[in-house]
Formats: sequence, C-alpha cells, structure tokens
Amino acid sequence: MSDVEVRTHTALSVVKGALVKVLGEGAKWTASTYVKGNRGVPTVKFDRKPTPEEIAEIERLAN
Repeated sequence: MSDVEVRTHTALSVVKGALVKVLGEGAKWTASTYVKGNRGVPTVKFDRKPTPEEIAEIERLAN
C-alpha cells in the first residue's frame, strides 16, 4: 500500500466514526471498501437514506 493509500484508508476510518456518531450503530460499515490512490469508496448499509442535515453533520465531523 502506498503512503497515499494509507492516508486514504485513515480518512475513511474518520468518516466511519462520523457516520456512526450521526446515524448510530445501525449504520453498518461493510467489508467492501475500495481504496485506490487518493480515492476511497466505502459501502454503508443503513435502513434509510440520510437526510441532507445528517450528511452535512457527517461532513462537518469528518473535516
């Protein structure tokens, strides 16, 4: 794994923490997280679509 991929992986962990904090334990992080270079795509299972307010709070916490 390159240094950039390690940083991307770490950033996804921060996003995961923000997701769980905002959406609760019902937000399940699946094993299918894709990391290539500076791009990371997580897959999260949740029983509904997050509201725009929840998305904004996840972004605020992650940044």
